[in-house]
Amino acid sequence: KFAADFVINLGVMGHFVGDNSQPYHTSVDYDGWLSGHGGIHAYYEETMVTAQDSKLLDEVINEGKKLQKKKKSISFLKNQSVVENMKQLALISNKDLATIQKIDKVITPSSIKEEKGMKLKTPAVRANIEKMAPLFKPLITLHMARSAALLAKIWDDAYIQNGRPSLASHK
Repeated sequence: KFAADFVINLGVMGHFVGDNSQPYHTSVDYDGWLSGHGGIHAYYEETMVTAQDSKLLDEVINEGKKLQKKKKSISFLKNQSVVENMKQLALISNKDLATIQKIDKVITPSSIKEEKGMKLKTPAVRANIEKMAPLFKPLITLHMARSAALLAKIWDDAYIQNGRPSLASHK
């Protein structure tokens, strides 16, 4: 039972660490409606990731390994506190919002109209996905690599702090 719970909790942690490296999860303008980029959250997090080529996973792993080698100088990998590392990752991720918005050259900005007490949202109109995917790839790779490096540290630290339990019973 312990091994199964441990593995499940590792996955839950993965979700939250991954969210923390996504810049829009660190902003009050989480979906770009305040900046005319309405709909950017899913566009960046899903559409652009799905549009990447098959090399993305290998590139994320390689970049994550590079980050791990420099962990003593990287603000979100050098602390013993998970909370402090997550805070540092959020701060770094948030700084990338401006870059994403520069890349996301909308054709028509998003709008919000109020009618009869309801907010009607019209998402931004964006350029062709195939054209935009390569422009977003470096940032997507970096964001995923950051979260992978921090997640690996959290998992390693948890495993060690719990006495390196045997995971052989979990299939």
